Amino acid sequence: MSAFRFSLLIGGAFFEFAGIILLAFPDLVPYGVRFSQWQRRHAHALLDQIRRVLGRPRNLTIQVGSAGAVVSAGRVSVMKSSSATATLHQKVEFLLARDQEAQREVNALQNQIEGIQTESSKRLAQTRQEIETRFAQELKSALEIHRPLRIWGAFALLLGLACVTYANFVN
Repeated sequence: MSAFRFSLLIGGAFFEFAGIILLAFPDLVPYGVRFSQWQRRHAHALLDQIRRVLGRPRNLTIQVGSAGAVVSAGRVSVMKSSSATATLHQKVEFLLARDQEAQREVNALQNQIEGIQTESSKRLAQTRQEIETRFAQELKSALEIHRPLRIWGAFALLLGLACVTYANFVN
């Protein structure tokens, strides 16, 4: 076996192993995320220069966050009663008026509860949509973090396969 063939086999095996690691386990590569970020910045800069040469606008990405506010209010309670010197007729009228007020308040409370139910179901659907969107964005971001490493892994695997294949033709 010649030294050239031996070096091609060893180099091919090394490149194949490196390519498999970069493709399958990019998290295990030391400084892999930093290299991916560096690679992405330079790739975007190169693509922006190519776009400028072709007369196309730059590719801009804008991320918008959400903001919220919480307001809490205190509670006030009032007690009504009839006067101690009221006649029986006045007390009955007071009780009838009080009963009508209680019925109006119960109806208002029922409407408020129904409103809360519909609002909470709308908020739940909106929150579910926001969570699904955020999860999709985070998943996409996690996959994009290691994309340059996976591309380099594919090139390394291809180079390793080419070296081993060429070594089989060398005497």
